[in-house]
Amino acid sequence: MPQWIPRTERAPPALVAISSEDNSLVSLETSDELAGRVRWQYRVGQSIVAPLLIVPLRPDPNKPPRHVGLLPTADGDIHVLETVLGRRLGRFKIGQPLTRGGAYDPETGLAYFAADRRRIFAIDPSVIDGRGQACRSVLVTGHASGALRGDPVVVGPYLVCAETANLEDTRLRVYLLSNASGFVSPRDLPRAERTVRGWSWFPPHVTPDRLTLVTDRGDLGVFGLNLDNPAEALYAIVETQATLPAGESARPLVVHVEEHLVWLMAGGRLHKLAIDVIRQRVRPLWNTLGPDGGVAGIPAHEPQVDRRTRTVFLVTVSPSGLVYRLTSVDSETGQRRWQRQLGIAPVGDPLVWNGHLVLFDRSGQRLAVRTADRPVAGDRPEPLQIDEAPPLPEEADEARMIRLGEPPGPVHLVVPMRDGASLAVRTFRGPTEQPSPWAIRRLEGRLCGRPCVAGNHLYVPCLDRATDEVSVWRIPLEGVSGEPAVKPFRPELRRAATEDSAALYPLGTDAVLLVLERQRLHRLEVQSRDGDFGLNPVGDEYLLRDPLAGYPQIAADQIVALDESGRLYRLDPRHPNRELSPPASTGLKPAGGPFLRGEALVVVDPRHRLVCFPARAENPRATAYSDDPGAVANTPERAGRIAPRWVWEGLGRFRMRGEPVLDGDLLLVADNSRNVWAVRLADGQTAWKAPLRVGVGPAAAAVPFGTDHVLVPLADGTLQVVARPRAEALATAPPSAPPAKVAGPRETVP
Repeated sequence: MPQWIPRTERAPPALVAISSEDNSLVSLETSDELAGRVRWQYRVGQSIVAPLLIVPLRPDPNKPPRHVGLLPTADGDIHVLETVLGRRLGRFKIGQPLTRGGAYDPETGLAYFAADRRRIFAIDPSVIDGRGQACRSVLVTGHASGALRGDPVVVGPYLVCAETANLEDTRLRVYLLSNASGFVSPRDLPRAERTVRGWSWFPPHVTPDRLTLVTDRGDLGVFGLNLDNPAEALYAIVETQATLPAGESARPLVVHVEEHLVWLMAGGRLHKLAIDVIRQRVRPLWNTLGPDGGVAGIPAHEPQVDRRTRTVFLVTVSPSGLVYRLTSVDSETGQRRWQRQLGIAPVGDPLVWNGHLVLFDRSGQRLAVRTADRPVAGDRPEPLQIDEAPPLPEEADEARMIRLGEPPGPVHLVVPMRDGASLAVRTFRGPTEQPSPWAIRRLEGRLCGRPCVAGNHLYVPCLDRATDEVSVWRIPLEGVSGEPAVKPFRPELRRAATEDSAALYPLGTDAVLLVLERQRLHRLEVQSRDGDFGLNPVGDEYLLRDPLAGYPQIAADQIVALDESGRLYRLDPRHPNRELSPPASTGLKPAGGPFLRGEALVVVDPRHRLVCFPARAENPRATAYSDDPGAVANTPERAGRIAPRWVWEGLGRFRMRGEPVLDGDLLLVADNSRNVWAVRLADGQTAWKAPLRVGVGPAAAAVPFGTDHVLVPLADGTLQVVARPRAEALATAPPSAPPAKVAGPRETVP
């Protein structure tokens, strides 16, 4: 969670956050004029595994305090930073891994850091200004490695730690602190212990005399702290165990606590509870709010509450871990005031659509950016925000969402429900037009493969669990009155049915290609026989010699398919059982693709090389593909083998992200070495290479952004815009100016 740096005599207030781009600490301005501008950046040289602890130092009681940051690291050091310019003042060397944040005691000025196992250290941060002993004392707790369930907390004269008691419970342990040296003795025993069923996932919420904890088993622990009598340090305010929604996938979190009220996240929902001390019970004050109200999801980190405690701010992540949201909630009613998505988790590669670059997100939303807009360079990226829209239906499995259709559209998002017996469908008819609401389509069985959209209908393969039969159904995308019922096609399987026994691809407005068991191809059409309409096969089945690799590539006049042994098939889309040319061997086992790009068919081989073959049958050439690391061998063509036009080896050991994108006479390729390449389609030579200059790799393909830029979605939820290298600069070093970064912002980008 971002840390607040208070105002000082030399600097206004600021925020400190961890940048996911390069795992560094970044300080950001908070004023209206400079909000989001980077004040300083500190690179630790390793992964940051614990939050920064901000503590005040007051060497002179007649002067206001200055603040320093204490950053624990996994190599056993505590970095001490001044917070105005981000300079390191020094390091405390603990010698044991530190994987949890620290706790500050304002009464003694000491900071407490728990090692990964066995010990807790009491550190005096004021020693950084002069001489003295930094470590005042050490407490040997004996906790196991990874057992701490959160950072330790200081409450009055006590240090409280939550740790795993066993594989199912959490134990609270309360230690007494000494004003002089931190701990009473190295072997001091806990003054009190309490065990709660389940595991906690965040530090306990503390007030001056109370501690509140919630676990993933639905247990709520409300405990009081006796500040005057250590012999009775911890006692239960409510002995009755509260029954709350549970689930390990929905980590619980105590949001806020008042005298008789508790706000908490449990079971993926925000709850408000009343604590009745007299009757020793806990009762809910809100009814369950639907998806349009309140907040849902898994807490990503600790919450924030405004000064009047009227508004709660929560960052949550969807159960799939793909979609992050920041939500503002009214603490009285539980109603959502506003919600913003942080970053984008793209479904497929970006699309260029009517002068816009369009990305579809796994939240079911659309982000459209005009390609005529120019990115702003510097450390204040242009913010983009996905418009608020109705959320995904309850129980929608966003991790399995697919995108169907291409520009000029329409484009459809299809997401299976978790019961597998229905689909949610949403239609986008343009880059900026209002999309349709989510429509639920019930299935005659469970989804058992890839659906498709042809014309105004959704074609879905379904599995009947009772009979173990597969059937293909034609379902209207929109309710159409008077439309005749169409009987499904029920093919016979040669193997036991699975969840991916069938895949469908559009061949026109009323025809689809069915691929059964990855080898058997059928064309299906709606036909009328004796007044009954049915989905029937056209012609005989075509059988591939080996299972299909990737997806079949469909053009107006041919279907191009590649099997796992590298055989290339060209079939007639009107009758897929008719070959346009005999199957030919490519001589490779495909690792990616095929991708039909204009008059070229591109395949990725096991060495991550791009191999280009002619899209259509042509005369044999006197070269053949070779799996040798060297160039293509000049050997006579063997019978039944198709030769490549070229082989591109620019990726080396790295992998391509997304699909290669056709940009005029170039192929744009993004890889996980954080580079974008332009490959000439004519001869396979590298036209240019542009480094991304960020610490995260692409999440999808690079696409043209206007005439002189390329846009790449990144794995941290942001969008990177890079300039195309100029022709005169290709022979020299790549451009030194940092590329503009457009935030969609899962994080604040330096």
